[in-house]
Amino acid sequence: MTHEIQVGDEQLPILFSMRAIHHFCTKHRVTVGQSFNMLGSDGEVMSMSYMQLADLLYFGLKEGHRVSGKEGKFPLKDSDEALDLFDRQPGLLKQVVELYSAALSQKWGVEKNDQALESQRSEKTKAKPKS
Repeated sequence: MTHEIQVGDEQLPILFSMRAIHHFCTKHRVTVGQSFNMLGSDGEVMSMSYMQLADLLYFGLKEGHRVSGKEGKFPLKDSDEALDLFDRQPGLLKQVVELYSAALSQKWGVEKNDQALESQRSEKTKAKPKS
């Protein structure tokens, strides 16, 4: 699902599809799991460089424009220009990281898996006979 982010007076489509995630992971030679681990438990950036953050925004915007049929209106030449967008729009960094985190969670069912594992642990604890 494509989202829109506000940058100055513009609404820009952004999408963290498998294609966008693939390009990010390939460029930085990380697995999807490693890219997810770069985020904290509450969606905060834990271990991403500025260039990784710029690439995350760049690939998300590029994919959002492609899927929305607005490829010809894609405003960035490269990831360096994405860094400028963070300066132009306060709060954009947090918004991008939250959208990325939500996309990964949705694609991989992380929240559901965590809940299921917690439920299994709870059931195992209940099922163990007391010594």
